[in-house]
Amino acid sequence: HYNTSNNTSKARVRQYGPIVNIQGIIKTTKELTLSGTKQVDVFKLPDSIDPPAAWGLNYLQQGSGANKFVLTVGKTDGRVVAIQRYGTTSNGNVPNNAWLNVTCTYLAS
Repeated sequence: HYNTSNNTSKARVRQYGPIVNIQGIIKTTKELTLSGTKQVDVFKLPDSIDPPAAWGLNYLQQGSGANKFVLTVGKTDGRVVAIQRYGTTSNGNVPNNAWLNVTCTYLAS
């Protein structure tokens, strides 16, 4: 459904003490269906990375073109990183070959 590694960039997760940073690009390899508040799990945090101290963090992110989406960390499971609410003024599906830029920082538990 998506690729977190390509020739240009990749999504990376790093922890510095209690601070965790997720940064990079996720590129879809097929259309992702996101209706309403449905989310698509993108990856799980590695075991070496602590989950967020707060449950269900949401970050507004830039998608392809003018589209935006919400990146969630630990919403359904403390280790799951997912996307939801893709679009400009209403929720839509994420098209094939979309570039999803991700960047967020959180305090680990």
